[in-house]
Amino acid sequence: MRRAVLLFSAALAFGQDWTEAQVAKALAPFDHVLMLDRGTSVQRWSHAMNATDAFLPCSTFKLPHALIALDTGVITLQENRKRCDARECHSSHGELDLAGAIRESCVSYFRQTARAIGAQRMAAGLAKLGYPATGTLEPLDGFWLTGGMRITAEQQLRWIRRFYTEALPVKAEHLAAVRAASLRDGAGDWTIQGKTGATGQGLGWFVCQATREGTPRWIVVLLKGKGATGKEAEHRLRSLLGGEIR
Repeated sequence: MRRAVLLFSAALAFGQDWTEAQVAKALAPFDHVLMLDRGTSVQRWSHAMNATDAFLPCSTFKLPHALIALDTGVITLQENRKRCDARECHSSHGELDLAGAIRESCVSYFRQTARAIGAQRMAAGLAKLGYPATGTLEPLDGFWLTGGMRITAEQQLRWIRRFYTEALPVKAEHLAAVRAASLRDGAGDWTIQGKTGATGQGLGWFVCQATREGTPRWIVVLLKGKGATGKEAEHRLRSLLGGEIR
């Protein structure tokens, strides 16, 4: 088993494809899409889903959302603490700063920033960032969770690569802060930065940059089915990268 895990990790490190059997085993029993951008080529694996199927972005939206909140001055790098209102969140997180809100995926924190940003500035911010999702910004404090916004796995992959590699049209220190806040636990000798997202109704995203020995890869995992969550998507990816499922 350890030899198989090492082979999985080595295959990605040296630019070889994962096999269909490896992906199917790692992501079973969920319907799924897995996309890997190696910088020069993109691989796609899927079962009962397509990379062009569109879904709510869920909490993966917190990355562009955080940039817009900083860019509009709704929060600053110095003053960005808010108290989680458990009545509008999945948990009671207490008081958090921006990094904590991204790490804990605090819905209340981002509901509050969305209301402060407003629909007009939110729309302008998304256009400025080139965020590729489509749909209405209603309800204002939850359109990424329950509203009409939709995004595909292909769109997620293009944007997550831009987020980690390009100088987006916001202050460099804002971009650096949100990137740093997205750092996850590593998987083996991989460094992982990314964001989970889930509908709570059997859909889970994980969008990330995984880096090993200075070489980045951009990855999107989309799971659908009973028990599918963003955390589950992240854990399944870790199994492919050679890390333990926790």
